[in-house]
Order: sequence, then C-alpha cells, then structure tokens
Amino acid sequence: PVVALGMGWVAQRWRRVSAAEVLALTAALGITQYQIIETNLRPGMYYDRVALQPMLAAWANAEHIPPTSEVTVKTELGPDGAPRVVLNPSADHGLIEGKTNAGCYEPLFGYRLEQYQLKGLRDGPITAAATPGADGEPGALNLKNPACYVYPQANHCAPGDHFTARQRESMLILADRGDPGLAVSDRRQTANVVGGAVMSLLAMFLVFCAGRAAWRFSRRRAAV
Repeated sequence: PVVALGMGWVAQRWRRVSAAEVLALTAALGITQYQIIETNLRPGMYYDRVALQPMLAAWANAEHIPPTSEVTVKTELGPDGAPRVVLNPSADHGLIEGKTNAGCYEPLFGYRLEQYQLKGLRDGPITAAATPGADGEPGALNLKNPACYVYPQANHCAPGDHFTARQRESMLILADRGDPGLAVSDRRQTANVVGGAVMSLLAMFLVFCAGRAAWRFSRRRAAV
C-alpha cells in the first residue's frame, strides 16, 4: 500500500520531478527488489538449477523413468476440520521415481489448493483402493481420473472422481504415459472434424495459389 500511494504521488507530480530524482527512485526500487529476491525468495525456490538437476538428468533419459505407481499426499486440517491437500513442491521430484505428487501447484484449485477435493486420495500405490466411502464410488482406486475434470459428462463421472476398478487398465496405461483412450465430448469431436476440414481446405488453397503463381510466372517468361 505504501508503494502504491507513493507511485500515485509520483504520477500526479510527474512533471515536477526531475530526471535525476526519477533515476534515483528507480535505482532505489531496483536495489530493494533485488535484495528481496536474493534474501527472501530465492532460498525458498524449489525449482532453481541446483534442485532441478536430478530432474533434468532423468528426463534426458526418459525411457528409464518408471511408470507412476504411487501417490504422495501431504495434508492438513482445514478450518472446517476436514483434511485438505497442501502444496508440497519438493515432492514433485518423486516423478522420476514413479511417484506422483497430489499437492503440486494448480491454480484451478486455488493458490494453496483450497478447492481441491481430496476425497479418497491417500498415500500409497495407485492400484490400492481409495479410502472407503470417501470417494462415493465403491471400488475406486487411488488415482483421480483427469478426464473427469475436462469431459465429465462424456466419461459419466464428476470432477474429482477417481479411476474405478473397471478402469484399472486405462489407469495403468496413463500411469505409463500412454493414451488411455478416455472419452471426449461431442463438441470436442465436432471441433476436431471442423478443424481438420479447415486445415485441409487451407492446404488445398495454398497449393492452388502456388500453382497459379507458377503458371503466371511461366507465362511471363514465355512472353519475354
């Protein structure tokens, strides 16, 4: 708030401020920001080059990264007394060991995943049963179905639902970074068809334009 008020004062009195004063203020703000980043923010960054080195080395040989087989969950009790997932960025490195972090940052669910539905998700293998009764689906496995967030109606589920025991094979294909063949909406399929048709028409139009330009060029050369 103090900086905002100060910038408002500067904006109102801009014509009265000399160039030297503007440069001095800019330098002061720059130095202050640099100190804040170096002393407070950078030590808390999980994704600096040093911390990322194991991840980068692993992804350089991605074929040796094992399929995802476990979920890691860090929880705390919310104001209502119910458990909620909290951010735990350092656990993202578990991907190279076959572990998926339920608390990775996703703005869709709030800065601290306040709106994230934990349901039956818990620490342990993805093939294990979710916490009984917590997911509202008998036989739910310990991994959320991402298709339920994007195309819930087409997949007959709701956002936050888990893979079911009947979907075990699809889940394992996804965990191995494959295409599980989950359903998409009719609108998405229509958009794919329309998009493909438009791209085909555009390609034919470009070929036509290129052919006409070549024909005209050959006519001009023949006339010369």
